[in-house]
Amino acid sequence: MKQIWRVVWMSVLWVAAAGCGARPAGEAVTVALLAERLADPLELARLDRPGTTMHSSYDRTGANNDYGTFLRDSSTKGWKVLVDLKGPGYVSRVWFTGAKDGYPHRFRFYFDGEASPRLEGDIKDLFGGGQAPFLAPLAEYNNYCWYSFVPMPYAKGLRIECEEGPEGAKVYYQISESALPRGTPVETFALPLPESAVAALENLRSVWTANRLPEAGEFLETTLENWKDGVSFEGPAVIRRVEFEPDWARIPEESRDAVLRDWMVSVRYDGQTNESVRVPLGDLCGTPWRRIRTRSLYFGMEDAALFVAFPMPFAKSAEIRLEAGRVPSVPMKIRAWMEKRSESPIGPMGYFHAGWWRTTATDVGRPHPILRVKGRGKYVGCLLSVCTLDGSYWALEGDESIRKDGEQSPGWLGTGQEDYFNGGWYYHNVMAGPT
Repeated sequence: MKQIWRVVWMSVLWVAAAGCGARPAGEAVTVALLAERLADPLELARLDRPGTTMHSSYDRTGANNDYGTFLRDSSTKGWKVLVDLKGPGYVSRVWFTGAKDGYPHRFRFYFDGEASPRLEGDIKDLFGGGQAPFLAPLAEYNNYCWYSFVPMPYAKGLRIECEEGPEGAKVYYQISESALPRGTPVETFALPLPESAVAALENLRSVWTANRLPEAGEFLETTLENWKDGVSFEGPAVIRRVEFEPDWARIPEESRDAVLRDWMVSVRYDGQTNESVRVPLGDLCGTPWRRIRTRSLYFGMEDAALFVAFPMPFAKSAEIRLEAGRVPSVPMKIRAWMEKRSESPIGPMGYFHAGWWRTTATDVGRPHPILRVKGRGKYVGCLLSVCTLDGSYWALEGDESIRKDGEQSPGWLGTGQEDYFNGGWYYHNVMAGPT
């Protein structure tokens, strides 16, 4: 990570970890299947899915010039090859910036070794959110960048090229690839899409546009007067959503935002003595600094309640506890939606884990840790809260890096903090989206 000036970082991490199941034999990977998975609230907990690698234009020298780094020259003058992926596999995200001056950056997508591109056009038209099947909010233009989450599977390969642009142009890109096991049947992306794919993408759009996962399962509600009691659940089951609503009137007004960092939430599963979750209430629910009524698919605040909607599978039991710090506890309403199962979901699904780390001005020059863990699991994502002490935006120039399974060099290197969260050129307006 590049040098960052005086800055305070705080992050909460979500990860699922458990044994891994097998992919159903003969299941063809299609646009429809991948779109259905993106709309499935339980998909994040599954471990029998391929991992993801990101290809980007990060500066290989370690400096801050994270643009203009390509795989190679194209056979067409003035064009560059961004990636040349080998199948079977699929691309799950494309992100690009550098054309904020309006220059027409054209892209070409060559599938399965074909001589002509199946998909081509100006990035502004392709991923601007108004051209099917790349419709908002699955594909959008925001804060001077274009991105798309429309899955593009390929059986043999996918080569993506773009124009280099005029002299002095800064082309930044990120492309997320999921490689599939050899022999996996794949229906390569092609337009027009089959009706099944159109329907699956439209359903996904409706879920992401509503920006709310449906409550499912048995509804439970209790009020914790004595926090030492906690709340217990019997399995096998999957907790789909948990809401926390303190009696705000019993909290001094000057302390109501402070409880977001002061009160801790912990979760234990299946009689384990170690806490799988131990995170401040506000960070777990996506509101770390102050109470803000906003939401994503997986966390937020609605009315007087904070919520987390990451799936939490368990085999026998789950226990949620609260712990107060400097601000005394008050009665807390806890609402939960729990989907009962006839057998343990653990195996194909993993336990939900969340941890919290903080660095301060004394840590200047060292990377901020998001996750350090051993074992089998799946990194789902993070909430990153940053407060610069010098009042600048320079912290956003830090690049995320991910090493997994003994990699000597990071297999994932980003091009800037805002890029990781689908922004570009810092943030020129508020962004709030489903992911």
